[in-house]
Amino acid sequence: MCSLAEQVALNQDAKFCSACTQTHLVIRLQGGRVGRTLTAGLPPILIQVSSHEALLDDSLRLLRAATLADVPVEIKIYQGLPHVWQLFAGILDEGQSAIEEAGRFVDTHLKTTMSE
Repeated sequence: MCSLAEQVALNQDAKFCSACTQTHLVIRLQGGRVGRTLTAGLPPILIQVSSHEALLDDSLRLLRAATLADVPVEIKIYQGLPHVWQLFAGILDEGQSAIEEAGRFVDTHLKTTMSE
């Protein structure tokens, strides 16, 4: 298995060691295309994104790549919020809602994993 530093270096050069491609998410979102596909066996993914942020297109590409790789994925597109609105959980109802949603997602998938 590659170290994090090795993964970053390899990913920047668009080269991937066999251990990394078998055990880690190996994806580059560049030029409007997914540079590498997702590998099988990844845990479920929750994507939270705002309809008004720059990462919406990247989030949709991640959704598509995960779906094509049969990786369980959920997306929630919140309307009209700034980037990292979850940090405003004490101020914005949507921030609190997003934190609670993420907690339920993790709880659900941990219970599923523990019961297998």
